[in-house]
Amino acid sequence: MGSQLALKSRIASTSSLEKIFNAQEMIASSHIAKARDVALNAKPYSDAISDAVQALVQHTHIDHPIVKKRENGTRVAVLALTSDRGMAGAYTSSIIRETESLLARLDEQGKQTELYVYGRRGVSYYKYRNRDIAGTWEGNTDKPGVEVAEAILYADDGADEVVKEFVSGEITLNVNDLLPADLAALLGQKQDTDKVVYGSDSDEAPYTAIGFRAKKAGGTYKYIWLYKVKFAIPDENYTTKGDSIEFTTPEIVGQFIKRSDGLWKAEHVAEPTNSVATAWFTSVREPNNAGG
Repeated sequence: MGSQLALKSRIASTSSLEKIFNAQEMIASSHIAKARDVALNAKPYSDAISDAVQALVQHTHIDHPIVKKRENGTRVAVLALTSDRGMAGAYTSSIIRETESLLARLDEQGKQTELYVYGRRGVSYYKYRNRDIAGTWEGNTDKPGVEVAEAILYADDGADEVVKEFVSGEITLNVNDLLPADLAALLGQKQDTDKVVYGSDSDEAPYTAIGFRAKKAGGTYKYIWLYKVKFAIPDENYTTKGDSIEFTTPEIVGQFIKRSDGLWKAEHVAEPTNSVATAWFTSVREPNNAGG
């Protein structure tokens, strides 16, 4: 009987995740269609500008950087186009790998590079590694004004603070921010007595509660607990370079759903010195029924 209940629970959770993923696929398809329409509508204008510049170059002798080809310049701008969310598969990791390769080649040629990064995932990657970035653009691939928060991962042995993002029901954590034991627990992986973590095709990530806070105006914070979050197994990429192996740090992405009692989050707005706020990350917040 116990095994039947476990199977029914797993089937129900899988069905819930399927609904979430199907909804996300529909939303993504809608966004792609809108972006394609915007690009196609702008094409006549970009073509007209290109034709005007070509005509200007052919019939005048203007000395301007926009109409000249620089052969031996020492300064090079590199633009990395990454994603804002974690649902793009290996796209961002591939872009970062190619960007790192390009920067290395330019450095060997003695070029002075300036790095520009589009997309929250790339910005997070380079800021975490204290890389100088000349310019960034974030939150424009879906809808602007997405709130970036400081997330707190609550484990059995206490609160492990990591700076991450919460975007529209999605939590993204960098593996470097987690202890191997915590990562194994989040992904349902096994760890032996030597603290070696093993990943297999039978791993089943458990549901985990995630707490975080987001700064608001006036010195207050919005404190939130998401009660039921499940993380997906991350993609890992290895690149050989000479006799060494470069490891592109993966990220884990979690989706949250409501609990069996209907609750999916707890929320509180207060200053950090507030009694509720100071105790927010000591344990998962549950209703105390004080309000009736």
